[in-house]
Amino acid sequence: MVKYKGHFKNENYDIDIDIINSECGNSPISFEVEGVSFIGDIISFELETPEKYDISKLPFTILKCGGVTLTSQDGEEYRSNYTYYLQQYEFEVNIPITVIHIQDQKDMNAYIFLKYSVRSRTNEDNNYDPIVMCDEERVSPDICIVTEFSLNIGKEVIYGEKTSDFETALLSINRQLFDRFELRCCFTCQFSEYSPYGNSEFGCMLCYGKHKEKYIDLNVQDKLYSYLCDLSGEPEHENKQEIQLCDNYAPRTRYGGYRGYAK
Repeated sequence: MVKYKGHFKNENYDIDIDIINSECGNSPISFEVEGVSFIGDIISFELETPEKYDISKLPFTILKCGGVTLTSQDGEEYRSNYTYYLQQYEFEVNIPITVIHIQDQKDMNAYIFLKYSVRSRTNEDNNYDPIVMCDEERVSPDICIVTEFSLNIGKEVIYGEKTSDFETALLSINRQLFDRFELRCCFTCQFSEYSPYGNSEFGCMLCYGKHKEKYIDLNVQDKLYSYLCDLSGEPEHENKQEIQLCDNYAPRTRYGGYRGYAK
């Protein structure tokens, strides 16, 4: 578990917050505002324990989703649980990350700065309107607009693409480091991949650090999973976040894998 410094703003609050990253699970990021807890994936947040509150009296804009009729594998119908998403707010977070100065191998005490706002959709946003349901009716969630995704190294700021997708943003930053700095994290590691079946915007890297030699031997995309499967048919990997760093780290130079090289 690690703690980040952040800032939260809506129509009722404009405050600094502590942001907790549990580094595991589907909703690893959490924060509190005056005793009200939210959890999420750093881009989208929901009430952690909605049953504790009278939601209509909370000083936040909340979107209720769920209550949809679904069918189980056994053919039985059931109603999905409700989820209460946080809307209409601005969010900032500083994420410490390891950056090495190549010439003298000095750790630069760098951090990623992410800033975005979640606001109502306009006509210009209609090209991306996800289907979200509540009690069998369609509802329209707010849209996340990233205004800054940057890498801060001392007084130098390297601006990445303004996107909530960490893969795209980190790739755009890493291409600007050239031979001066080395970004060391799961995203730039030799033994990490994204699933060819797709991934969400944050925290869906597959770590093959426990199978280094097998991984390096692979040079064809369709062999990646079949070669590393166990008897149950599941790939022997660990799920990691792009920003994490462990003792298995090695620069991504020997094999590009499914997603290619980090530069």
